[in-house]
Amino acid sequence: MTVAEQPVTFFVPRVDPTQPDDETAYAAIVRCTTADAGAPPRDCRIHRLWCRRGGRDTVIEVGREDPDNGEIVLAILDLGRGLPYVVHCGTPGDEENAVRDRVNRPVYAVSEFAS
Repeated sequence: MTVAEQPVTFFVPRVDPTQPDDETAYAAIVRCTTADAGAPPRDCRIHRLWCRRGGRDTVIEVGREDPDNGEIVLAILDLGRGLPYVVHCGTPGDEENAVRDRVNRPVYAVSEFAS
């Protein structure tokens, strides 16, 4: 038997409540990813990604530690059909020191935030 997943409202993890609000922080992450990738990511807001990474099955989730680098996952962005996902880790507002890893397709499943 499987348990139905409860929808999760969109958020960007913050260590300090004085940091930018969720939308401002997310917009900065999207700008950074767009500059790196040369094109903007899709508009979907991904909460969780099930994939094979580094030779093992992995779940990557916004707000939790990335299983590979130990940093907090701030956003998971979809670069589009045939292109990888970008897992953005670190602290909102500190884009210079962010860790951005790519996860190649195919992936097992993608869970989006509730709208």
